[in-house]
Amino acid sequence: MGLLQAKQTNCAWKPEDVRVKHVTRYEKSREERQFDPILQYYRDPARETATRTRSMQQTTLKLNRARVSLVASRQGVAAKLTSCPVTTLYQDKQLRYTQTYDIITHVPKLDEPRATRPRVPKKAKPDTRQTHNIITNINFDKHHFNKPGERPDVRPPTERKPPGCTIKGRDFNIISNKYITNHSAKDAIDKEVARVGAAKKFWQTRDFNPLTCSFYDEAKEKEHQERTEYRAKHHGVGFTDRFPSTIRKSEGICYDVITMEVKDKKANAERVAEENKVINSRIANEVEQRVRLRGEEQAHKAVRLPCGGRGGRAEVANASL
Repeated sequence: MGLLQAKQTNCAWKPEDVRVKHVTRYEKSREERQFDPILQYYRDPARETATRTRSMQQTTLKLNRARVSLVASRQGVAAKLTSCPVTTLYQDKQLRYTQTYDIITHVPKLDEPRATRPRVPKKAKPDTRQTHNIITNINFDKHHFNKPGERPDVRPPTERKPPGCTIKGRDFNIISNKYITNHSAKDAIDKEVARVGAAKKFWQTRDFNPLTCSFYDEAKEKEHQERTEYRAKHHGVGFTDRFPSTIRKSEGICYDVITMEVKDKKANAERVAEENKVINSRIANEVEQRVRLRGEEQAHKAVRLPCGGRGGRAEVANASL
């Protein structure tokens, strides 16, 4: 137990022997600013010079390697580097695809005479995707205008299964423009499909006729006319519903103050009901009923049924007064 505790609390190395290097923000910022991304050069002149020198040396080496002449290869310059044939290793790569002289100064790029230079065969670049002559149906390796060594490579043809039409036979004769079997029924089906397709394309782009100002579909045009007529008859109905209650139930909105003609019956009824709210309340009805009953009782007591003649009528009149 003490050994385990010692392993957990004590280091396996001496802390005084370990030197920790603390990297500051100043050092990292200097490293980030070593290369200028805008001017594309190092801020340190020595590093910039070394980089440019190394780049120029690499460029020169690449160009010299591409321009190695066959004369140097014959002298055995590269014979010590590989066991491959010298002419195979040091073929002039650039001269295989360009001219053997400078096109501006017309100075030869090779020191040896033209007659002594071995000719490296150049394969013609294919100018077609076909692997055979489309007139003679013979592959390019056997029938081509170049020499046998300069003809393009021909890949072996892949096996392809014949299409289904060649196995089952064609159903339509392109010379007579008719079906081989059951021409009438098939031709009727084709015409119907063409008619449905044409109608579908027609209705996709043609809905409204701008010349006659009407829809092509009669049912749609009739529905549009009915909807337009309904809107014309009910135009302005409910326009005052969006106003506040005080404005919607005002006298100028409910009826014409000059002709006393009601404009909005619903709003006018609400306005009258609010004005007669006290009269139409329950207490007002009870008071009115009691007053009416008391008046009727008093009228019955004062009225005497006449026996006949004018005196009865005068008595009733006096009683009513």
